[in-house]
Amino acid sequence: MDPRYVHIDAGVTTQDIALVDRDVTARLLNWGLGAYVRPVGACVDILLRLAGETRAGGAHAVEMWWNGRHLITAVSGTAPGVLRDTTGLHPGLVRVAALSDGWGVCAGRSGTLTWFSHRTHEHQPALRVPRPPTPVLHTARVPEAEAFSPAVPRC
Repeated sequence: MDPRYVHIDAGVTTQDIALVDRDVTARLLNWGLGAYVRPVGACVDILLRLAGETRAGGAHAVEMWWNGRHLITAVSGTAPGVLRDTTGLHPGLVRVAALSDGWGVCAGRSGTLTWFSHRTHEHQPALRVPRPPTPVLHTARVPEAEAFSPAVPRC
């Protein structure tokens, strides 16, 4: 299976987030990952809203990679200061951590890139379906004379 990738430019208004959610949903359904529409959509929504809290202009993007076993989603554009509040980790990131198998944050030139991943191999249908054994087309026939005669050594 070839790896799959999508890049979606994203805004942080309510209407833009709804459009991104539709794009993410359509892509996941196209890839056969319908079971991940809700958790991935919720995480993307949370991270884009965090990006909106920064009031930072500039580009925001959602990227998804799927290699058949792992679905990795990244949202760029959040400012590092919004990821923590006075009590520690931002509540939105706590939710992302609960909805995903793993997550992380990387600092970049245009802000912060926040990613999360899901293992998908458990939910994928088998690519190869076992076939029943091929029926025997004919049976071996042994001539009657050889079948009942004692073995005589040849010199």
